[in-house]
Amino acid sequence: VNHSVWDLELENLPLESLILIYSDFRVKNANNDPKDKMKIFSLKDSFQIILNKLDNVDEQKRKRYCRVYEKLKDFEDYMINLGVNVNLENKEICLSKKDRNPYYSLMHSQEVIQNIKFLSIEHNINLMHELRDESSLNSLLELARSEKDWNNLREYLQIFNEYSTYLTQKQKIITLRYLYEQLPHPEDEIRRRSAKFIGRLIVTFDEDYRKEIPQDVNLEPPAITSFDLLDKYLKFFLQPENRKLPLHQSRIINSTDIMISSLFSNYHNNQTSNYKEIILKHYKKDLYTSEDIQMCLLKTAKYISISLDEKSSKILFDYILEMLKKENLNLRLLALETTYNLIFRLNKKSKFLNTLRKIFTDNISASVLPAENYLKLKIVESLDLDKSIVEKYKEFYRKDLEKIQYIFLSNLKTSTSWIIKKIQIELLLEHTLKTKQEEIYTALHFCNILKVSGVENIRNLAGQTLVNLMPSLSFQQRNDIAIELLRALEMEDYQFTKYIPYYLGQLILYLPPNELEELIDDLIEKIKQSDPKLSSLLLGTIGIAIANYTKYRARFPESKKLTQNKFNKMIGILLNGLVHYSLQVKQTAFRVIGKEIFGSKHLSLEEKNHIFQLIAKKILTLLAPISKEGLMFLTNCNGFNYMYKFISDYNFCKGSINLKAPVRIAFFPGAFDPFSLSHKEIVKAIESLGFEVYLAVDEFSWSKRTQPHLFRKNIINISIADELSVYLFPEDLPINLANPNDLKILREYFSFCEVYIVVGTDVILNASAYQKNRTENSVHTFPHIVFDRRTLHSANHKEEKGFQKSIEKIEKKIITLNLTP
Repeated sequence: VNHSVWDLELENLPLESLILIYSDFRVKNANNDPKDKMKIFSLKDSFQIILNKLDNVDEQKRKRYCRVYEKLKDFEDYMINLGVNVNLENKEICLSKKDRNPYYSLMHSQEVIQNIKFLSIEHNINLMHELRDESSLNSLLELARSEKDWNNLREYLQIFNEYSTYLTQKQKIITLRYLYEQLPHPEDEIRRRSAKFIGRLIVTFDEDYRKEIPQDVNLEPPAITSFDLLDKYLKFFLQPENRKLPLHQSRIINSTDIMISSLFSNYHNNQTSNYKEIILKHYKKDLYTSEDIQMCLLKTAKYISISLDEKSSKILFDYILEMLKKENLNLRLLALETTYNLIFRLNKKSKFLNTLRKIFTDNISASVLPAENYLKLKIVESLDLDKSIVEKYKEFYRKDLEKIQYIFLSNLKTSTSWIIKKIQIELLLEHTLKTKQEEIYTALHFCNILKVSGVENIRNLAGQTLVNLMPSLSFQQRNDIAIELLRALEMEDYQFTKYIPYYLGQLILYLPPNELEELIDDLIEKIKQSDPKLSSLLLGTIGIAIANYTKYRARFPESKKLTQNKFNKMIGILLNGLVHYSLQVKQTAFRVIGKEIFGSKHLSLEEKNHIFQLIAKKILTLLAPISKEGLMFLTNCNGFNYMYKFISDYNFCKGSINLKAPVRIAFFPGAFDPFSLSHKEIVKAIESLGFEVYLAVDEFSWSKRTQPHLFRKNIINISIADELSVYLFPEDLPINLANPNDLKILREYFSFCEVYIVVGTDVILNASAYQKNRTENSVHTFPHIVFDRRTLHSANHKEEKGFQKSIEKIEKKIITLNLTP
């Protein structure tokens, strides 16, 4: 009952909701007269009736309706594709059967886009069915609990996050319990994702009744609200059960700030004060004496919403001021960092800031820690204190720079706390950028921290500072850093190497064109020879590079052809991942295509469209047959979901996507036993002439003892995955060159363009099809691409005469090619 057409603005809905909204949309009273009967209209007519009835429709509301209509149209097209008759004028019930094996390689233009939409809708419906009730959700959670590989567990968490919109409150409570169980997990990323999702689930827990409520009806208050859940889970986070190991307790406590950050990133304005009140209860003086909890509360303070009414935040400010007096270095430093973050969120006349001004004016003294002196300097500069006071703090900072080697050394010690390392990394970056000294030494230092630091946020900070430092390095130094991190990917411990691709993908885009080209060529070979773990890391690196490639074009202006060539090679590496023997690599490749490219916040819609034009059809052909179960199904759900969001956003903001259809087709039949590098060079030569190439693998050969058909087909599929305009011709549509009927069907498949037959000179000399006379639709009526395989010594006069005789029978254009040895 509580469904609205505006629900379609959300991403994922169960099938029942989709049908309900679709049916409701089509049933209308055309004249708005209560006496008139309700009628069923077509989707298009219903949309027009709605627009005609609306008063004061501004452009924004009209666009919202258009977007909703487009989603309903996609759903209707999907039903029609399944064989559902949505036209009620036809009274007869006829059972139509959908073709379960669509030929993706033969599709072009809108047909490709439609099938991507259909796959996304189908995957969403199937997955929402898996989340239909508490029992089905528990079954899925049990699968996740039994998962040993954290990469696969991450896939489950991503699914729960993406598809949680329409979980019931009971299902959300079940999911919250499961997510809390993951907080002691040894992998940082699993803990971070779980805590983030807990915050999001809490803030979206309350269900609003969106329909108009009759005046005589009072809705009962809910048994549990999001405020109750926050109160409960905040205690769970800060006070884990004593029976848990100390290490697990620490991990749970240290996830609190991530949960609160997520909470305030997704909240509604009317919830802020209640959430804040619940959280601030934990900032009472001396409530917690554990250093872990006190550190956690200080980290969390940065994410709490600060209102103009300073009284409501007084308890928080008092807590921070108390921590500034602590003898514990870590607490004092974190309190200083939190203070610095709060300064920019408060009014300059704030009482808290006035108190800070007094503290930093009355107590001017140098600390033994360079990190503390650096933070104090940043604070006093932000407080607009007297120049003489600021100068005294600058003097402390300058003296610390005289012992900068100590800072480098302490950053690599395990005994140095993470907060000291964090501040010292920021200090080193600022100092290096200002002085322009020892840039390469500092960069290598950040490389080492990125490779070996045991704390996630320190690794991430080191990676980001390294990216910020790259423009200051020479080209040779940039190359050294890139090679150093590439080698680091081969380290045994995946716990450390998994963080490198995000930064390495950005760093390689600072290399000049020749060096980047060499590195890409090296990656093409490396990914084919590496184990699944390293291949997955390389795919992640390439995905980040593609998402940031626009910056490279601005950084190194060169010809459009050269820039695009490098870009196509990187796209090809990702496509090679889709045909890898390892399921882990396949999952990574499509996850990167979905999340890092089509879900990227760095790429504009036009840039995503450019990539979509290149790979939309290749994705369909390389993923086929589309997996409907297991972890690959979950990966496909995410990947197609991101692609559908992009298509929907582009249609809404820019207009319809127009995939270019090929002008010329090259049909290349053969046994390909095996598909060799020579074959691939022939294919690439044809592709470079502007052809879309189709390889038809003969099932058997009378003259050759070929390898099994599927074996040969898989070798070809792997070989041509990175060629953007080369496809396998469907295996269950055999084309015999000697059969005019087959060739007529071939023409019909590509009725919109001209079809060229690709053969070698030996085929024209020996194949029976070319010995026959020309007839309607015979092979002689097709234009040809002929590869000259003859040599000066192999050709004799008789063969040459026979060849010329066969060639003369071909009535259309002939393109002759010859690969140079």
